[in-house]
Amino acid sequence: MLCPSLMRSTALAVLVGIACSVSGTPLCARAEPSSKGASAETQALALYREAQALERAGKLRQALAKVQEAYATLPTPTLLWPLANLHARNGEPIEALRALSRYRRTMAPSEMEPGQQLADVEKLESQLRAQLAYVRIVAPSKTQVILDGQTIEPAARSERLQVNPGSHRLVLVGEQGRSETRFDIQPGEEQSQPGATAAPAGARFFPHPLSWAAIGLTGAAVLSTVVIGGLAQSEAQSLSSRCPDRICTAMSPSELLALNEQIASQRTHATAANVLLGISVGLTVGTGILLVLDWQRQRSGSTLLRGKSEADALAKPPAEKGVARLETLALERGGGL
Repeated sequence: MLCPSLMRSTALAVLVGIACSVSGTPLCARAEPSSKGASAETQALALYREAQALERAGKLRQALAKVQEAYATLPTPTLLWPLANLHARNGEPIEALRALSRYRRTMAPSEMEPGQQLADVEKLESQLRAQLAYVRIVAPSKTQVILDGQTIEPAARSERLQVNPGSHRLVLVGEQGRSETRFDIQPGEEQSQPGATAAPAGARFFPHPLSWAAIGLTGAAVLSTVVIGGLAQSEAQSLSSRCPDRICTAMSPSELLALNEQIASQRTHATAANVLLGISVGLTVGTGILLVLDWQRQRSGSTLLRGKSEADALAKPPAEKGVARLETLALERGGGL
């Protein structure tokens, strides 16, 4: 049997639980958010101090990761400035400009610390915009465009897309397959970088002049093989009719001399036919490989002997014919986000 004091304590706990459930738990949960808030602030502060130590040690990428983790733990506007600063130092002006834009919207000017005022924001934004390059992607509507792992919608392809300096990867997926190209942009650099293209549906294949030359040479070799081989076969049949079972009888000396000349001619033609047959087989295989390579390089926007950028620089296909291309436009200072 329970003692009276224990029974009173149990009954009080049950009553408190019922009261909390009926009243929406305002009293029971009052202390919980406060403790969670304190924990989030403590954790974010610890992460930010780790980021400062990493930044002093020159480990900017690790410092950025710590600040991002701190902001995810406690999304306070005071972390946006160091976040933008580290993005800028890591060569990511797009992400830095986005952080500064949030900083402008969420931070009152009176709350901004020295060195992080609106004038400082504008100065940093100007420096970041000077590092931007712009990319315009033109592709058929049915082609999927993926730039640095992000799908670009058809409506946005005609617009200029901001990219960070450094290496980028462009993937085009069309009805004829998948193509990929990589290009590099330096801060403030102006360049035109055609991308790999996926051949549109119904695109025709035009062999390179070298391929045509190989086809002609192979055809000539095959034709010569047929002619010489047919001549050798005809001479062999004539000899078989004149000398059944390879036995020639009742022949005069002049006929025997003509027969020997015919046998020598047949052997010469047969040897030449065998040599030409081997050459024809080798040329046929080589021409087939050359045509396959020519076809594949044309699908990727190249020619047989020129690289992609050189070929496209000599003759860029018009956009209205459905051939995808990538143009990196020149840097324009003062462009908006």
